[in-house]
Amino acid sequence: FGARKLWAAQPDSRTSATIRPSPPTMDEISQVYAPVNLKNQFEELYRMLHPALVERSTGGVEQGMTNNATTSEKKKHNASAFLQGSRGSGKSLVLEQCLHAFQDEIDAVRGGSSNNKSNTTNSKRKPPFRIVRINGI
Repeated sequence: FGARKLWAAQPDSRTSATIRPSPPTMDEISQVYAPVNLKNQFEELYRMLHPALVERSTGGVEQGMTNNATTSEKKKHNASAFLQGSRGSGKSLVLEQCLHAFQDEIDAVRGGSSNNKSNTTNSKRKPPFRIVRINGI
């Protein structure tokens, strides 16, 4: 399972520094995480939630972005998704796969940008989002 490799930083043999590869494309992310026959739904949900869940959690550092903004200039995003469909259509599966992709990306960014192991370990244990499931509406 090559999920973490999508965002993994690589060592530079010339300078012994860490180089972040170019961000994975949506096709690469979908190949790893999207459920079979639900690729379009996965990509739509991923694009909708990514700014609020990943960019907010990493401070815009992910995917090679630099963050020169002051605290007052940072944009805060909130997101919610209401998934509806017939029973067994893959709603929960698509959501869980998106959240898994987000968590892997956040862990890779935090792990690659932090020298403190305790912070890295804590960030992997506690996801930066909450799920509220409402059944029977």
